[in-house]
Amino acid sequence: MNKAVAGVCLALSCTVLPACGSTPSEPEVPDQAEDVSTEAEYISPEGGGIGDTRANFDDRRGTGEKSGESQIVYQNAYILTTFVKGSDYDLEDGRAQNILIQFGETNTPAVSMDRALEIAETFLPKDATKESEQQDADGFYHIQYSSDSLSEVFNPGWFHQGEPGDVTATFWQREGNPEQIFAITIGTGGIIE
Repeated sequence: MNKAVAGVCLALSCTVLPACGSTPSEPEVPDQAEDVSTEAEYISPEGGGIGDTRANFDDRRGTGEKSGESQIVYQNAYILTTFVKGSDYDLEDGRAQNILIQFGETNTPAVSMDRALEIAETFLPKDATKESEQQDADGFYHIQYSSDSLSEVFNPGWFHQGEPGDVTATFWQREGNPEQIFAITIGTGGIIE
């Protein structure tokens, strides 16, 4: 991963302060049988994922708090989301374009790769198909997916280093250990080399 991009991701994660002094538990992955009345509007399996609207995200993840000019913080800084509309950032009517999931903001500061993949899947589009994956020398593991639904809701300019519809999940490994994932970034675009 480009060190500049990693630095920006790290800077984004460091600007978020927990909304209260308590440390939340890792939110549970919803049961697949759970009835979600607005499921048809969701791009992700249960809503509150990449490509979903701010209203859908708030409905699924709880009302978020503004952090900076373009991010909303959910669940005491467990989730940091950037929303966009057209070619601009839009915190009110935008769609989730980049999501940072920080396990360090919970009482489970790191999870296994299997658990991280399970969590990431709830944030990815329902129609996402895996295109490629790679481990880089900086301790990041990347999986690139393709999604027709994302290409329909985002301006092509939001798909950096890839084609419209590309989305990449980046797993932050503690000291290169795949069983110590401390954060996941999910964003539009391809794997940055």
